[in-house]
Amino acid sequence: MLNPRHSDDDLIAFTLIAIQSLTTGRTLPSGVRIDELDADTLVEFWADQRMERPVRPRDSR
Repeated sequence: MLNPRHSDDDLIAFTLIAIQSLTTGRTLPSGVRIDELDADTLVEFWADQRMERPVRPRDSR
């Protein structure tokens, strides 16, 4: 049974974080609340490497 002290938003956040962790192998720091994480940590966790394009050098001709 779900803990009634947790809101629907908490459940959704937990689910999305679990899916992202299982998909990418990345984890968030333990013992830190989500709202206490800095922007760089969140961006690194949520960044989708499939969206990054390889940088190709320009032809110098």
